[in-house]
Amino acid sequence: MAAVLGAVVGSVATGGAAFVTSLGAARLQTRKERKEGCLALMNEAAAVLHLTEDVMIHATAERGEARTPDYAQFTAQSLEGRRRVAKTSDVLVLAGPRGVKDTCDALTEAASAVHLAISRGDETLLAEAVGRLMQSVDALRQRGPRI
Repeated sequence: MAAVLGAVVGSVATGGAAFVTSLGAARLQTRKERKEGCLALMNEAAAVLHLTEDVMIHATAERGEARTPDYAQFTAQSLEGRRRVAKTSDVLVLAGPRGVKDTCDALTEAASAVHLAISRGDETLLAEAVGRLMQSVDALRQRGPRI
């Protein structure tokens, strides 16, 4: 009787330890995926910010030569940047905690505003969109350690 009871207790203890270990590993994997998603989204937003820098440098150079700036070459790049931010945001929303959705939506909207400003060639609108994009990146950065 004691041997059977010992075997049952040993089996339950081993099963419980395996369950706790697998639960911890799953939490670590989820946390890793969230952090990778957060980093990927910040990289995509940084790429859009670099594009806006290029646009502003180009526009300043064109005005310096008394020509009207041509934003056509940057429109396709800004559309691709907006698409990549939206896609990466969606992945992070699926992997991340519930509260990250608002931040991801703000980043996607800011990237869309950047694209709109570039396609219209409106530097004032572009400056406002860049400000919103930077605020959204900062919000994601602050939220990052809690993800």
